[in-house]
Amino acid sequence: MKILRCLPEAVVEYEFLKAEWYKDGFNPVREKYNEIVVAGDLKNDEQNRIRKWLLWKARFIILRGIPSDTVWSLCEIDADQFCELRIIREIKWENTFRTAKKLKDVAAKVQEGVTDIRIDLGLIEKIKQNIGKYDFKEKLICISSGLDGPFTLIEGNHRAVAFQLKYLETGDKSHLPKEVIAGISPKMKISPWFNMG
Repeated sequence: MKILRCLPEAVVEYEFLKAEWYKDGFNPVREKYNEIVVAGDLKNDEQNRIRKWLLWKARFIILRGIPSDTVWSLCEIDADQFCELRIIREIKWENTFRTAKKLKDVAAKVQEGVTDIRIDLGLIEKIKQNIGKYDFKEKLICISSGLDGPFTLIEGNHRAVAFQLKYLETGDKSHLPKEVIAGISPKMKISPWFNMG
């Protein structure tokens, strides 16, 4: 991966929250905060504080497992690097895909008809069907202990698997992300979510 530019934590939290905003858990606050999530102002400290609060309320378990010294960057990624990304080291993903960790192996398992253990393979299929019809603007977010990887997805696992499936089925790389957000810390190996495998 190649670092394009460093990102402030507020930008990462904004991207993370936007990607999660469709979920039902946000229904009670959607009307009140929709504008600052869908079209927020990153220069507005109060909006940034509210977005942080919303995200941490929803994703506390994941976020508390990220080292505090993590440096966030927007990174360029090519198709070969994309298929090497790893799924999050989380129990339902591990129970479903067992030893398959890389996107290319996970997608192959889906093609083989893996048994769904609370992953929502239907969502992956729905995303795959929408590729080319819907503009996926939300950035995938991954973590690593160094720029050489490996990189583990902490946000966007369903989308990433869907993108890889579409690539396997068509051979077309044009829909694969050209950029991802990467969080790097030498302490990342102690994160419960980091999938070294």
